[in-house]
Parts: sequence; C-alpha cells; structure tokens
Amino acid sequence: LGRAMISIASHGEGDRSGYLEVVRNCIMLQRCLVQAMDFNDSPLLQLPHVRSVPKGAPSFSEVLKSPEQSLLKRLGNFTEQQVLDIQCFCQHLPMVELSYSVEVN
Repeated sequence: LGRAMISIASHGEGDRSGYLEVVRNCIMLQRCLVQAMDFNDSPLLQLPHVRSVPKGAPSFSEVLKSPEQSLLKRLGNFTEQQVLDIQCFCQHLPMVELSYSVEVN
C-alpha cells in the first residue's frame, strides 16, 4: 500500500508542485506502519530495550555513530547484554545517504 501511494504521488498527472512533500509524508507513514511508531515518536525508540526517551537523551545519530556504554547511560539503565544488543543493532543498521538534483529543461 505504501509503495503504491508513493508511486502514484511521484508519477501522477496534473499539478506536481507539492509532490515531494506528499512522497515524503507517504514514506513517513510507511515507516510508522512498519515500525509501529507514531509520527512524533523519537527514533531512539527503534533501539532494542529502549521504552522511553528521557530529557537530555543523545540524538539517534549520536548513538549510531558511537554506541558507547557511557552514552547509552543517558537513555536508561541497561544490563551488559542489553548494551551489547544495542551496539549490535547500531553496527547492522544500514546507513543511507540520499542526494538529489533538480534540473529544468
């Protein structure tokens, strides 16, 4: 369903002035459905064993770049095995870089 929505939004006919925002929102909706997350949920909730995000928590990108135990303590009190689970998750999460250019003919 999500792929169909994205395909229709990106290849549809008519006024395409806002199609990028529509595609972006469709991708966010698909992510929310797959990961069982709300639009406003912190990405940190994707990490294993993280049930809530306290104030002063590191950003998702900080955790992915350096999932050290001292940094993870800012998220909660994890056992040694839970820290290893989070570190393993961070090592196997694909890092995707997206770039695009707009050309007018």
